Amino acid sequence: MTVYSNGVSVLMPGDDIPTFIAHPAPVPCPPQNISQSQHQHSSSKDSSSSNSIQEC
Repeated sequence: MTVYSNGVSVLMPGDDIPTFIAHPAPVPCPPQNISQSQHQHSSSKDSSSSNSIQEC
């Protein structure tokens, strides 16, 4: 398997030319401790936001 900047190619058994199969995975969400610290800051102003769930 070869990983390129724009995707991944795999040489399957019996094939002479590698097959392009995927794009790189998207950038993961930021660590939870950053989101929670922002959430705690906003919840100090409004107690109703303490039950909300943040999505990245």
